[in-house]
Amino acid sequence: MHSQCARQMLRAVTASSRRAFSIRSPLHLRKSSSPVWRSHLSVPNRLFSQTHNNNTTRTKSTEYLGVVYDDTRIKKYSAEIKIEGHVISGGDYWTALDAAKAYDELVALYCDSNEPRNFPEGHELEIDQKEAVDMDWEAPVAGNRHADIIPPIPQTYLSLDEVQKALEREKAIDVYTVDLSGKSGLANYMVFVTGRSQAHMRRMADLLIKSLKAREIVDDFDYGVEGRDCDDWMIADCNNIVVHFMRADTRRILALEDHWENMVDDKHSVYGDMSEDEYMDKFGTSELMEYLDDEDHPNEDDEGEGSGVEWK
Repeated sequence: MHSQCARQMLRAVTASSRRAFSIRSPLHLRKSSSPVWRSHLSVPNRLFSQTHNNNTTRTKSTEYLGVVYDDTRIKKYSAEIKIEGHVISGGDYWTALDAAKAYDELVALYCDSNEPRNFPEGHELEIDQKEAVDMDWEAPVAGNRHADIIPPIPQTYLSLDEVQKALEREKAIDVYTVDLSGKSGLANYMVFVTGRSQAHMRRMADLLIKSLKAREIVDDFDYGVEGRDCDDWMIADCNNIVVHFMRADTRRILALEDHWENMVDDKHSVYGDMSEDEYMDKFGTSELMEYLDDEDHPNEDDEGEGSGVEWK
């Protein structure tokens, strides 16, 4: 199976005359269930007292995770989560219960499925709330959290500057851009990004696609994140800009930046005239295959950091 995946991956690399990497199968190389956001997630302590200090207007004083009380606000309860030093707000609410549910929505968006929540799946309240009609809570809109969606300009594609600034806000690692002018008609730019985890890559890719959809562009594209369920490679095809989100080891092994930098008029300057079999025979896939076949390959350490990357 690994051999077939590798061959399909190389086929995508060499097929420069069509829209490359639209195949979903190469994206499903590995599945990882290990939590990678735990070290970056700061969860407020679970407290069971609602006693407020008169000198302190803002306290984490409810019995719920991620709920903050502020007596200076009209709606005194808010949902917050802290990731890598950035506080992400889920909004203000009348009750601690509503804020607790909003916090769970933040966890669902930004963290892996096994992160602690106030109402895990199957919890009595989690089931009952689906039928409740008298609660003043609604899930915060995804585009309003952390880095908002890129400001929508109707009928206008995203610019390279907009994409780069959005990725910078989302703490993308080692962003590299290839100008495809004279290289390929696939798009205007190809952007490569390293992500810390599946959740990190998914958040960045979703941000771009949601921003693009908000512009209501009329074309033949079905915008979405390719390989969204994969843990090492996702693609956000924004029509004029194609963005690859990869884990560090996957990016190092595939070396797609080199591939696109060596394109000339939709043909690779080194192996553009080779067939798939000729390419495989000449360049081989030994490192890739050894990596995929190694059950103990160093994909990530306890903090979700791939090898070969300087983490800042």
